[in-house]
Amino acid sequence: MSRLPHRRLLLPALTAAVALSPAALATPARAAGAQPIDATVEYQCAEQLDDIAASQQRAILQLKASVSATTSHGERVRLTDASATLRLLAPGTPSTTTLVGSFDRLLVDATGVDDFGPNTFSGFMLNPGKGSVASTPYTDGGFGPATLPIQDEYDPTPRRTSGAAPVVLTPGLLAFKYQLLPAPSAPGEPQVIPLPSQQRYCRPVPGQASIATIPNLADAPPPPSVTSVSPTSGPVRGGNTVTLKGAGFSTPGTPIVTFDSNPFQGLDVRVIDDQTLTFKMPFSYGEGPTRIEVELADRTTASWPSPGVEYEFVGGFPQPMVTAVSPSSGRPGDVLTLTGNDVDFITSVQFGAWPASPVDTVVVSESEIKVTVPAGTGTVSMMLSGPVSGGSFASGLGSFTYLAPLPPLPTITRVAPTSVRAGFPALGFITGTRLTSVRAIQVGTKRVPPLLVASSSTALFVAPALPAGTYPVRLVTKDGRLTPSDPTRTITYR
Repeated sequence: MSRLPHRRLLLPALTAAVALSPAALATPARAAGAQPIDATVEYQCAEQLDDIAASQQRAILQLKASVSATTSHGERVRLTDASATLRLLAPGTPSTTTLVGSFDRLLVDATGVDDFGPNTFSGFMLNPGKGSVASTPYTDGGFGPATLPIQDEYDPTPRRTSGAAPVVLTPGLLAFKYQLLPAPSAPGEPQVIPLPSQQRYCRPVPGQASIATIPNLADAPPPPSVTSVSPTSGPVRGGNTVTLKGAGFSTPGTPIVTFDSNPFQGLDVRVIDDQTLTFKMPFSYGEGPTRIEVELADRTTASWPSPGVEYEFVGGFPQPMVTAVSPSSGRPGDVLTLTGNDVDFITSVQFGAWPASPVDTVVVSESEIKVTVPAGTGTVSMMLSGPVSGGSFASGLGSFTYLAPLPPLPTITRVAPTSVRAGFPALGFITGTRLTSVRAIQVGTKRVPPLLVASSSTALFVAPALPAGTYPVRLVTKDGRLTPSDPTRTITYR
């Protein structure tokens, strides 16, 4: 069975053990609460990881964040509200130089005790999404500090079912790219060329303090436990309601249902009581077993889920049978309706050489899907494809004819008069473009035929009798299209 990507990021440890300084420890965590982090970390940086020990270049990082409390049922810690500033020390650089750069990643390692003893779990990753660092001038032997556009993400930490040792957070790898920009050339002098961009990988200078120590909380809520699932199997197309039995479901927020540790959204999870929970099964891309688990909604204080229950996707993938396609001709952007049996298993519709985008194929039901026509020309063959048990299918679906593009809509450049007597018809005229294609003039919701189309740019009409008010004037083409409403093209009845 194909699964959603795992949403936790586990990265290899990239930092050596560091000394623990009690003065640098953050305030002890409270039950289900968070504690602040305000740490200054000095890094040693080089172009390559192997060269860091011999390098003299330094970077100073000021990290601020909140760190959530752990539980006694297995830690799950998360950094939130994170922000950071970075200063690069580069002695000997010309004082007229400025620095610009981008921030790649910052790792914070969590060291704790799991069921197998002491271990280090890297992966508190503060990811700025490749955000740019603002240009900073050279002062006091370095550049910065520059604010880093931090977005806090990910929370893998020691998994433990026993013990009460604290979790210690230590600084990990820092990586960034920067470029030095010399001062602009004076008039008449040769142009100064900026230096190439430089990549830097940084490790914490040995002997620094940890960022924070988080004690274990004995009174944190236990994780939900799942003891049974009903039914124990169902169709691969999903959509059926499943009931879980267990304990601990009545927690603040809606519990999270996971499949083989992957959380899914849009399952219509409903908590009946502390021991009962229902949800809608998702679509599966294959037959076979999956393990269902439940996590707490507040994942900043939740523990790892307890062992779940097994559910079997069965029935395979029937080959869809399309009985009707409507319409059989149209233009790019039109929507076709495909009806038949098991058409919700169609994953691709090809119009000759032009495939419809997956987001343009909308499942209405097991017997109906909507497909937006992609760009194309002429008469083309339609092809369907999708999964079936043991592989995939591809079958023809007749032909589709692309109609000639519609001519441009007419336009209104002026309407006169713009004010008439309420309750009476009035003679009016319109100037614009392509008015010979007009079948009717619409004032508000009333349509009247043109009295005279003198040319493609001038037409006379009789405005209908309407109550007091301001009404938009629009044009109806001979092929039934309606021009957009324009607030500057109106008639006011007084």
